[in-house]
Amino acid sequence: MQLKNVTTKVVNELAQHYEFPAISILMPMHRVSTPPHVQEDSIRLKNNISRVKELLEEADTDLKLAKSICDRIETLHKDHEFLRKQSLGLGLFITKTDITAVSLPYSVENHVVVNERFHISPMITMMQESRDFHILQISDNNPRMLKGNLYEIEELDLDLPKTRKEALNIDEFEQEMQSHTGDGKGRAMYHGHAHDEEHEGAEQKNYYRVLDRLVKPHIEAKTPVILAGTKRDITLYRSVTKLSAIHDDAIEQSTERMSIEDIHDRARAILRTWSTDEAYKIRTKFKQLAAANSDKAIYDLNKIMTAAAEGRIAQLLVKIKRITKDTVQSGVQDQTVIGHEEIDAQPLDEITIGTWSQSGQIYGLDSTLMPTTSPLAAILRY
Repeated sequence: MQLKNVTTKVVNELAQHYEFPAISILMPMHRVSTPPHVQEDSIRLKNNISRVKELLEEADTDLKLAKSICDRIETLHKDHEFLRKQSLGLGLFITKTDITAVSLPYSVENHVVVNERFHISPMITMMQESRDFHILQISDNNPRMLKGNLYEIEELDLDLPKTRKEALNIDEFEQEMQSHTGDGKGRAMYHGHAHDEEHEGAEQKNYYRVLDRLVKPHIEAKTPVILAGTKRDITLYRSVTKLSAIHDDAIEQSTERMSIEDIHDRARAILRTWSTDEAYKIRTKFKQLAAANSDKAIYDLNKIMTAAAEGRIAQLLVKIKRITKDTVQSGVQDQTVIGHEEIDAQPLDEITIGTWSQSGQIYGLDSTLMPTTSPLAAILRY
């Protein structure tokens, strides 16, 4: 069974399905796949398959069809190789003929739903955190550009200069020097030890100008760039960069000896914070509209369902996160778990899929960030 990542394409494909039975199994998984963990995950999946059988029976599903579906799912809980490849969560989406397995980069509440639609609200509400990003690792030796998302990261092959000295020998650097420092011949003029520090800073800036120019063509529009390096290096780079999407936050430490996995973890934390900051701005806007008694700020479930069906929701806030130590992961501190207790899966999916299909923005939040006590809040376009 091939695992897919949470991408816009995958979400769109699942959102378009509308036929009974659409079976959704969401479950937490162990990221560290020791034999006991794999066995535990296998038992959890087996129990979820039993729940699928019960729900199909309650819906008076044709017995032959129900057996065919469950027989196909049964093979997965016995497939330990499949179970060993998991992230923090797993989504299984089953039709009469197909199974789509999706790796989730966050822990989820265990949930089994049989309906006409797939239960993809937990995925949709986290899409704001699933954007692509770049990491520009700046240092005097072996600078590199990385590209990643919540799931994966890779180094781009840009043939960047290996050292500052190599960069400063690039022809473009000579042209840059003429416009910034020196005697008109492309060389900076310094006199005595008192200027050593100034010389060093000017040389470093010119090095970063060269680096900036080399990476710029490879950065996609509006894709955020996270700088990684010492505080001094980051400050100097910010002072000369012409990149438009440099993130305000950075990985402020020497990264030359950091593994790419550690850098990835730091970048993901920054992106999650950024998504929360964006949601906070929407929350503030909602409260301002509500205080002014505007009809554009609503939190009643029925009104939100109607607005979603009509394509009128601009921003939707969903209470779907909780912070807890009670997860299947061992030895971890507080962790975000995605789940919903105050609203049923069917209306939630109608609302989130309706909003998503009309290009509305959707943010999954914990209770502390919700603008009201309601599990849903929406700002309308009109």
